[in-house]
Amino acid sequence: MRAEASAEALRLNLQARLGARLQLGDTTWILIEVLAKPPSIVLQADQQRSIQPNRHGDSHRRVPRTRSIPISLESPEIRTLLEQPAP
Repeated sequence: MRAEASAEALRLNLQARLGARLQLGDTTWILIEVLAKPPSIVLQADQQRSIQPNRHGDSHRRVPRTRSIPISLESPEIRTLLEQPAP
């Protein structure tokens, strides 16, 4: 029960940081969503766009890159977000 409460507190802490920016390598990412199941965060690239293919594999449109990261205190991305003040 205690681990569940701790995981929920971590999720809420991250949710308070929606819109936070995170520098990973040469890319700036923005925290756009915190998912409950599976517990993860969704980051969106600030400037980079990639070509999204349609269901037939044809180039369709340019969309921002996204990345999903499981919520874990061992994750360097999660630790970096938690070290920043909430926006």
